[in-house]
Amino acid sequence: LATGDFLRTFRDERVGVGSMVFSDDGRELTVAGKVYGVWDVASGKLLAMHPRPESLEHEQLAYTGPDRVVSLRFSQMVAGCWDVTGEKWLAAPPVRAPGHSGVVTGVAFRGAGEVVTAADDGAVIRWDPMNGREVGRVMLAK
Repeated sequence: LATGDFLRTFRDERVGVGSMVFSDDGRELTVAGKVYGVWDVASGKLLAMHPRPESLEHEQLAYTGPDRVVSLRFSQMVAGCWDVTGEKWLAAPPVRAPGHSGVVTGVAFRGAGEVVTAADDGAVIRWDPMNGREVGRVMLAK
């Protein structure tokens, strides 16, 4: 980014393109498309492909530990956490985003094991994706 120079293209028609995230050490890039693709940044080699559940429209990817990528998937009033590398839901399949009465408009990971959702009901809610319980909330003006 500092120089603006082109560095590499990561392409595989089996994967497609969508949300993406770099590992904390910058060595891997995970892309969500038709499936999840994991690339080695230095070589551009596709390291792995993992299936992608089709149940929800939007997602935010994050590395939550070495070699572990989690996708927070959401659509309208439903959210769930998919373990990309483990190929399973972290808790039950997607459930209504806890505490929201409006459409979920954004998601983010916060620290160790918490998720934050925002909705058009003015609520920003922290919750534990493993059990779906609310951890805290802030109400913003609508």
